[in-house]
Amino acid sequence: MCRGEGWFDGAVRVLERLGKEFTLSRVYLAENLTKQTFELGVSIRAEWPKSGCSWPIDEQKKRNYWWGEINLWWESLAQKGLLSAPINDFPREARAVLGSADGGTLLAVLLVVEGKPWGFLACYEPLERCWTSEETTVLRLVAGILAATIERSNKLTQRTKRRERLAELVEEIPEIFWAVEGNRLKLLYASPSFERMWGCSQEEITSDPLGFLKNACAEEGDYAEDVFDFNFLRKQKEVSIHEKQFRVLVPGGHTRWISMRYSILMEETEGTGLIIGLATDITEYKQQERRWLTQRESLIREVHHRIKNHLQGLMGLLQQHIHHSPELAQPMQAAISQIAAVAAIHGLQAMNKGGRIKLDKTVKAICHNAGKIAHCPIHFNIVSLDAPAVIVEQEAVPVALIVNELVLNACKHRASDSGEIRVWVTARIPEKSAELLIRNEKAQLNKEFDFASGQGLGTGLGLVKSLLPPVGARLSIKERAGGVEASFELSPPVLQA
Repeated sequence: MCRGEGWFDGAVRVLERLGKEFTLSRVYLAENLTKQTFELGVSIRAEWPKSGCSWPIDEQKKRNYWWGEINLWWESLAQKGLLSAPINDFPREARAVLGSADGGTLLAVLLVVEGKPWGFLACYEPLERCWTSEETTVLRLVAGILAATIERSNKLTQRTKRRERLAELVEEIPEIFWAVEGNRLKLLYASPSFERMWGCSQEEITSDPLGFLKNACAEEGDYAEDVFDFNFLRKQKEVSIHEKQFRVLVPGGHTRWISMRYSILMEETEGTGLIIGLATDITEYKQQERRWLTQRESLIREVHHRIKNHLQGLMGLLQQHIHHSPELAQPMQAAISQIAAVAAIHGLQAMNKGGRIKLDKTVKAICHNAGKIAHCPIHFNIVSLDAPAVIVEQEAVPVALIVNELVLNACKHRASDSGEIRVWVTARIPEKSAELLIRNEKAQLNKEFDFASGQGLGTGLGLVKSLLPPVGARLSIKERAGGVEASFELSPPVLQA
């Protein structure tokens, strides 16, 4: 056991030197196994006898000895640091272990390791001996050196054990630990799981630390390379941990999702640093997330479909009340039209993947319902729609109600049965905006009408003004070219950017 520890061989040589210099019969190191200040359990760890022979402690002396009778001696040694006593002062069973059954003198010097009493350096002489101050000073110095050596050896042993344990953990876990010298991109360490995850060997990654990025999917290659962009990391060093997720191609043509968490340790004085990180295969998580999102989307679309059906049922009930109460026809039709606009939104969310609410389809559905309710032909046109303008979900209902009121208001105030209502939807892709233009041919505005100030507004346009989003929407109503035009302009955040 003792030879397995780094300090044993050096300690034996020190004990031999002490024994010869001080003409001692026996010098040894004893450890207190209890590590308690006031209890003593002796284990002889290294020994030199006068015969000049040194050997590993034999089986008899390797045994641990517990003597309650000498606890007071140990307590005193722990307090004073050095004690000299006749060997006959000790219990009979302790004499042969600590010195000799035939008597003599024992000098013990306390060894303090890591701030705690570890044991003692023992010098035994079969005759009565008085130690000079110079000798005790030397012995205290030697004891301090031995204690420091033992402490250093213990730390090295603990460090070695931790490294071995870490190596075992690294071998077992699927994640990859890695470390790269940032300014030279020299690989310092990559755990064995690297080859399984990335499909390239340790030799390949050692010779070319960025070579594994060749396996990153083409659209994400630049994104993955940011992991080893030392200049980028130097600028971002105030962020302690960075994280990126990207896909890589592994042998067999399969795609794996990788999560890379990493950080940089900078040396300010030298301008160098280490990039250290942890790579995790999150493919199963991504697949589960995709399945969950698909299920969630299906559930949400089903909910929107049911809401639309319920709203259509409510519209049918209101239509029946119109027949029974003709005097309520106008407010009933206004309510039905508003419900139809909301139902149109839910219908689009039920049909479109991801619940995307396209502006042109929303306006077309509202014009169709409003035309049926008001018995008014509406001409709907799409102008320059390179890509569909999409309304954000939280603004969809207000926008739909505004469009519904504008179309119904145009139908209500058309000049005659022959008057036409025309609706244009124009998307401006570079500006990420769209315009809805509703034109009522041969119509005029009342002289007191002023939408901006709120004068001359009826119930419908009053609702429009209250629903108008403060940012991302603008509405103007004016006479133009022998008719009335309502221009409804939308942009982010009402539209998706």
